[in-house]
Amino acid sequence: MRSSNLPALIFGPAYLDLVVRVAGPISHRPIDLGSDGHFDPDSLDRLEIICPNGAALIIPGLKGTACPTGRLTTANDVLPAGLNRTMAMIETFEDLGGMGSGYAAALGGRLVSALAQPIDPLSARVRQAIAKHGIDHRAVSFVDIAQADTTFIVTSGPSGDKLPIGLRGCHASLEPDDVLGYDHAPIVVAASLSNALMHAVLVEARESLRILAPSARNCRDRMYPLSRMAAVTDLLALNAGEWAELTETDRRAFEDSAAILSITRGPEGAEILWRNRRRERESHFEPAFPRRRPPVDTNRAGEAFATHLIRKLVETGWSHERRTVDERAVRVAALYASAAAGLVIGMPRFGFPSSKDVERIVGLGEIS
Repeated sequence: MRSSNLPALIFGPAYLDLVVRVAGPISHRPIDLGSDGHFDPDSLDRLEIICPNGAALIIPGLKGTACPTGRLTTANDVLPAGLNRTMAMIETFEDLGGMGSGYAAALGGRLVSALAQPIDPLSARVRQAIAKHGIDHRAVSFVDIAQADTTFIVTSGPSGDKLPIGLRGCHASLEPDDVLGYDHAPIVVAASLSNALMHAVLVEARESLRILAPSARNCRDRMYPLSRMAAVTDLLALNAGEWAELTETDRRAFEDSAAILSITRGPEGAEILWRNRRRERESHFEPAFPRRRPPVDTNRAGEAFATHLIRKLVETGWSHERRTVDERAVRVAALYASAAAGLVIGMPRFGFPSSKDVERIVGLGEIS
């Protein structure tokens, strides 16, 4: 059973994930950091991931699977220097991906994203996947772009690794005129698009609750820093690795702003920072929800946490007209968000728990 839809407008990517589940862990601590990349296909029976620092991850036995074979070169160092590992593949599959589709599926509302030319078979499969999950979608189609975006995701399931490497296409071509001025909603999410475009979306949504959900690529952008968006953001949602990618100036801008900050910390839990009615910063750490079984896939945990945090805060009256929240509201919302994240990491494919499922698990106090 799906959650009821919130009146939301989500600007963010939707594409196909090429998921490779490996017998982890990849390194001595979980990896949860993504990068853009470049893929050179070949006929050898393996996927080779190479970082600028020389780190390498090789996954053999992929011929005939959903994952193409070849060399995937990352734009950033997402593997630890000195790592050179060959890992066994457990399974591969194709799934709906993209932060935009995740927020749209979990919140409801309308997704605005890009697709390539109508004859692109990859774009057709993205449309089918979006429709399968019942997501209201307005596509911006580019007739001069041959192929939609896609992302390789290496995940180790119980070990907590999530390594997304994106091949960018049509979403990089989106401009403000392509997406603005068509719809309005009480809640607006800007997720993992270019920094300039996300800024334009948030400025346009001045009469809405404005959610900023950046990727690691957004946090690394020094030409158009995220700090430009601090004054037009009501909630910033990201993970600890992405927070660390920001400059000190960027972090300080958000810490000094009125925005609620939601920083997930993998298996440890999440930290929420907000301003009380006296404009003082308060913080709350919510531990990961208790569970008896290991996770299956951590890929959508961040979106599950953020969207259920938003849901519960809105239930307490958080809105464009009433932007302040109190400690009790934050603690309750963080508990439900933690339970939602705990449920989603037990799901092997794209999907999110319903509000009733989350309510039930909170009542039980443990995922068994």
